[in-house]
Amino acid sequence: GFHPLQRVNHFPASWHLGRKDLLNRNVARMRRQWPKEYNIAPAGFVLPEDFQNWVTAREQSQSALWIWKPVNSSCGRGIRLFSSAVPASTDRKLSQKAGIVQRYL
Repeated sequence: GFHPLQRVNHFPASWHLGRKDLLNRNVARMRRQWPKEYNIAPAGFVLPEDFQNWVTAREQSQSALWIWKPVNSSCGRGIRLFSSAVPASTDRKLSQKAGIVQRYL
């Protein structure tokens, strides 16, 4: 238990809100069940697992901009913006990094 004046700065299982990959998966799961109510964020691709799906999305939206965010970072650290025409060297790096990429609105 807690002492009367004790405080907490983390709640159990709150990493599902703070980790971008877990949040994306949870929102996507809810969107499948309630599409209208959970159309609250652009579709995301969790890399490296969804890399091929992201490549397909880039081919279909060649003028789109994309934002890549590391899964477990904060305060804007590590965020990158890309066009759909990602250079091959960057493509290889992103295919191996843990992150989430979404269409930049």
